[in-house]
Amino acid sequence: MQNWAEIRTAFQVAELKTISAAAEVLGLHRATVVRHIDVLEQELGAKIFHRHSRGYEPTEAGQDLLNVARATQDQFNQLAARTRNTSSDLSGDFIVTSHEHVAELLMPALAQFGSENPNLHVQYVASAEVLKLEYGAAHMALRSGPKPSEPDNVVLPFTGLSFGLYAHPEYLDVHGHPSLPKDISRHRFIRWDTPSRTMPFSVWFDEYVPENNVVLSSRDLSVVEKAVSNALGIGLVAELPSSARYGLQTVFPTLAHWQMPLWLVTHVDLHRSRKIQAFLHTLKQMV
Repeated sequence: MQNWAEIRTAFQVAELKTISAAAEVLGLHRATVVRHIDVLEQELGAKIFHRHSRGYEPTEAGQDLLNVARATQDQFNQLAARTRNTSSDLSGDFIVTSHEHVAELLMPALAQFGSENPNLHVQYVASAEVLKLEYGAAHMALRSGPKPSEPDNVVLPFTGLSFGLYAHPEYLDVHGHPSLPKDISRHRFIRWDTPSRTMPFSVWFDEYVPENNVVLSSRDLSVVEKAVSNALGIGLVAELPSSARYGLQTVFPTLAHWQMPLWLVTHVDLHRSRKIQAFLHTLKQMV
């Protein structure tokens, strides 16, 4: 593979942060490590590292390169395991990503998976961004909303996430408990500013809640939940086990209640890997 030696060198520099440490691990001279980085930067036409006092940090182009290297290494490891026909324990990294508000849905399965595979290092990337599975940024993503349509991904239904409007008892003691749509104008609301205003709860807010009644808005659902739990007003809360600890009370349970589908997404090249299949098996047993 062209430039694989140089990519391997860059990977070690990114992991260890210094030229000297990478040279020692690889058994190379420092000048060779520097030359490998220069070759890659000339090949890509872009810098792959920022050089500063804290060491070498990948640039955006460097991170893309490292994701490719990580995915290639992972696929090679899978090939090696298949050709050895081994039953040895899983090891290395297993990276899962989702929006933070649904992370707790996967935690029991991840805990079980980690317990069954002690040599495995599980990483959870909580992010609203769609990570590039094709570059090895994650092995699996849990996504919400419409079914993902990327052609190179395998998409499996997971479960549904329910949402409702909730308020803290202290808020309701002061402002009363609304029961009819006409009561909305007398109440304070916390709005979740979703990226898409076409989502059902966003449409509901646009239709029923006057702008002057919105006292706080945020793109982060956890901020909305914290505002509601601190009695700032009525807001959207995901109906998860953790939400019960705030003692919140439902508002408009028949008028304002929504279900959002969740999807497990893997890249087609990695879907049949032992790690992903083993984790899917654990999930199936626990759901």
